Amino acid sequence: MMTQFLAFGIIGALEALSGVTLAVVLLVLSVLLFGGPYQFARRQGLGTAHAVGAGIGGLGFVFLFLVALQLLHSPL
Repeated sequence: MMTQFLAFGIIGALEALSGVTLAVVLLVLSVLLFGGPYQFARRQGLGTAHAVGAGIGGLGFVFLFLVALQLLHSPL
């Protein structure tokens, strides 16, 4: 009985850790995908609004690519 509780605790902890890890990885990835085009636009002498637009566009193109990839590989 004790081993079942122990095993469930370990499995639950691993599931929570994988969710937290996934959230951190996705957060870092989205910051990099936004920050890269933003910094590039700022270095080119563009204003803040153009840089924010470039950052949002960078994120948008990646998410559009992911949606297109899911549609291509979905079993319709």
